[in-house]
Amino acid sequence: MNKRLGRGAWGWAVLVATSWGGGWPARAERTPGEEVASLATLATGRVAFTDPENEEWSGRVSLQETALMSPLAFAEVRDVSLAAGAWAGWTRLDFRGHPELDTEDLYGLAAFLSVSRPADKGWGWSVMAMPGFYSDFRSGRTGEGKAALQAALDYSFSPAWEAQLGVAYDTAFGDPSVYPVGGVLWKPGGGLTLGLLFPWPYLHWAPSDRWGFFGVLQPAGDRWIVDDDEAGEQVFLIEGWRAGVGVERRVWGPAWLRVGGGVEFGRRYEALSGSRTIFDDEVDDTWYATIALVFYGGEE
Repeated sequence: MNKRLGRGAWGWAVLVATSWGGGWPARAERTPGEEVASLATLATGRVAFTDPENEEWSGRVSLQETALMSPLAFAEVRDVSLAAGAWAGWTRLDFRGHPELDTEDLYGLAAFLSVSRPADKGWGWSVMAMPGFYSDFRSGRTGEGKAALQAALDYSFSPAWEAQLGVAYDTAFGDPSVYPVGGVLWKPGGGLTLGLLFPWPYLHWAPSDRWGFFGVLQPAGDRWIVDDDEAGEQVFLIEGWRAGVGVERRVWGPAWLRVGGGVEFGRRYEALSGSRTIFDDEVDDTWYATIALVFYGGEE
């Protein structure tokens, strides 16, 4: 079974490509992050921040995210799998109370591509890329191109144990960065899967073919750059982590309804306009909630 690393903001989309094979694949995993397609939305609570140059210009901010991902093409050349798909996303940074900040709607369109060699026993590998364009698509403003990359090796010791090691490049921690990914997967039986994977550990329990329960920890950062004809380069950056639990239930065939929520913590928001910092502040911890319609492979 080919295990994929990467459950960050871009990673969940890239995972789809390595799971899909010209229909619902019989070998896909049923754990969060292994879905073959999804439509998901997430919202956080509204929290206060303070302007660094003028404390009277305080405000509040909340976050909303919606994303659609789907596979588009798949091919196999001997024992190597080639896959491609598409991702579209919308992020709303809803600022209140600050005279220079308003609601920011940021959109993204991306393709994800993968080449992988799955292995039931012994070695397997995968290389994935997600180039895209991100902007608010407002008049007089242009966005930025971003690319996320990941390469990984995995080794299956037995049906119960697998080790993974790789490297990723993306904005999961805010600014673009290269970081290691990997760890150990353990399946002790009874529908339980424990992924001790940096930086996205998770626990999933599937007691039946209709229910699943999970707990996850993952980075919740990102960065957007927009060039304004008058104001110059504007940067919006988020750093943070999400820890949560959830449940999913099969609604029909390969389709599952997933709901979850938890705490978003370690949060820092930054907004720049030209060479000037509008605000750069560590904001309070808050709740987040998410709901998604996901499609797993191999479900009848």
